[in-house]
Amino acid sequence: AARRGNIRIMSDDRTSLHRAHPHRWDVPGTLILSLGLLIAGQVLPFMEMQKLIFFKDGYSLPRSIWAMWTNGDYFLAVVIFLFSMVFPFSKLVLLLAIWFAPFDAAMRDRTLHWLAAVGKWSMLDVFVVAVLLVLTQASAMVSATPRVGLYLFAGAILLSMVATMMVSHAAKATDGE
Repeated sequence: AARRGNIRIMSDDRTSLHRAHPHRWDVPGTLILSLGLLIAGQVLPFMEMQKLIFFKDGYSLPRSIWAMWTNGDYFLAVVIFLFSMVFPFSKLVLLLAIWFAPFDAAMRDRTLHWLAAVGKWSMLDVFVVAVLLVLTQASAMVSATPRVGLYLFAGAILLSMVATMMVSHAAKATDGE
């Protein structure tokens, strides 16, 4: 293994980023924090809607997806499910795998490039909820209030974007770019 500054460049083509950067506790810490925020944000209510004066109901992400599905909005339910539940969780698990498991440089680079490109779509549902909140504020019959789940989810997505950049920078430093 060759050294360049404080970064050890591995002569083996397959190495984990954790081995190449053993003192980088911030990367796995950010990933684990993001994963915790994501799970909490997905299951806690992210919006409370009040119809007229009497009817108040809270909506979490799974409940909203189920409501879309039962109302026949199958396409929207599937898109929100994939981009709000499946993809963010899979992205974080894959980033943890990239950090701890040995990958060859080319595969790691392709995977990180794909995650960065597709990861921008994770904010789509936060945008949809924000638009919904603005639209319901204009109605005299319905009001909507953001709840903790929305903030936790948005925080998780932003942290996962930061973590993706951190992993990418560590990979570039390891691969000698």
